[in-house]
Amino acid sequence: MIIPIKYHLLKPPFLLEGSTTTEFIYKIQSLSSDKEVDTYSYNLKFEGCRSRIFTNNLMMIDSKMPQLLSEIILISYSHDLNNFKDILNQLQKNDPLKYKNFNSVKIYNHRISEFLKSLALGLNSTNIWHGEPNLYEHFPTLKHFNELVYYSAE
Repeated sequence: MIIPIKYHLLKPPFLLEGSTTTEFIYKIQSLSSDKEVDTYSYNLKFEGCRSRIFTNNLMMIDSKMPQLLSEIILISYSHDLNNFKDILNQLQKNDPLKYKNFNSVKIYNHRISEFLKSLALGLNSTNIWHGEPNLYEHFPTLKHFNELVYYSAE
């Protein structure tokens, strides 16, 4: 039986479906009154991912990947940003993982690039990822202008 290869052109790129297995957990810090909750004047600290499988999968890419993605989520919401380039610029400016001494621009961009490659090659939040691409189900991604193109055999 020949399995047809479907062509997916994703705009905007969509590789990881949000669900309970992709949830990030934060702890509210520095909260002294109910008024602070209403004015959003408190700090959130990343506690972990809800799914242990997702956490382990992210750590296969980089040990700090869960924290890095949690920072991206916080930046997106706290600065009301939805353009990924703007989010990465703010990430570099904030430097939450303290990479300033190591040319943070290249490190953050590289980490996110590795995360996106892993997603395109089979990483998900429900199955254990061994760091190896599943080329029978996913084929490499291509960047075409501002769109992400990948092929998937389904």
